[in-house]
Amino acid sequence: MPLQHRDPVHLDTLGPSLTDQLCNSAAPIAGDLPIAHFSPGGPLIAVDLDDVLSQTNAAISESLMTPDPGTGHNDNHGSPDEMSISTIYYYYYWKSPFWGTPEVTHSKVREFYKTNWIEHVRPVPGAKEGVETLRQLGYRLVIVTARNKNVEHASWEWAKRHFGDAFECIICTGQFASAQQAVVDGVYKNLNPNGEHSLATKSSKAQVCIDIGAKLLIDDSVENAMACVTYEAPPGVEDVPPKVLLFGEYEWGKRLSRRSTDERDEMTYANRVDAEGGNQFLKQDCMHCEEEMAAVDSKQVERVKGWREVVAYVTAEKAAGRL
Repeated sequence: MPLQHRDPVHLDTLGPSLTDQLCNSAAPIAGDLPIAHFSPGGPLIAVDLDDVLSQTNAAISESLMTPDPGTGHNDNHGSPDEMSISTIYYYYYWKSPFWGTPEVTHSKVREFYKTNWIEHVRPVPGAKEGVETLRQLGYRLVIVTARNKNVEHASWEWAKRHFGDAFECIICTGQFASAQQAVVDGVYKNLNPNGEHSLATKSSKAQVCIDIGAKLLIDDSVENAMACVTYEAPPGVEDVPPKVLLFGEYEWGKRLSRRSTDERDEMTYANRVDAEGGNQFLKQDCMHCEEEMAAVDSKQVERVKGWREVVAYVTAEKAAGRL
């Protein structure tokens, strides 16, 4: 049954049949982007929101570099030419310069999300044209994002404003919503009081894509890409994770992080520099990331620099009958 949902969807509300739960009557879509109507039976592509559609990290960098009106200082105690999107070296901000400890980082992000940044953040260059082309090729599109439920409505309104009715729905995994969540080798699990782990299948993008039948995931996170490639279905279940287009030339897409081992003060950029006598670990972590990716099925993940390459890949796969 094709997805027809036009309102935000949060995984906490979904029952056994994800697709059936998503099938509701369509609401009017506001948007100025002309996009051809897609085939109801077209293959489904899952698209990440932050830094694939929305220039989120650029927005948060600019926000943190803006001097406080009262003190004249910015939050990271750096100068405007020091912090930028190019200095976000890791998926977890505290591993990059100027962010501070994990606790301080979480506080900065919470304050950022209290602002109206979602209304003003710019789309990624080429995203509108790329999304329109995928629709014209007959693909169905769903946004799958790690954002939390409390911003899903604003996120959906932003998507409608910039992309019209291109996307059928938005699914917020909320993977950072609880302090009781951790990452074990790229798979999100809930921590029980007794220290054991039980798989929260609805929290991983890999599992979400499997549940909705997505054939392709477009995401800027090497962590999410690796989670799809290394996914192991439960015994007796033939789940097939999607192929992944690892989007962008971002620094954080060159280094692999694991929150289960990295969310500690010792892993902040400044502490690592002090401990190792320099930042040579940046190059080393790039090498380790490429080694890990080379050790898995290379056919499952392909790097693309931007939306032009996304369209070229999908067009070629469609012509070859593989997508």
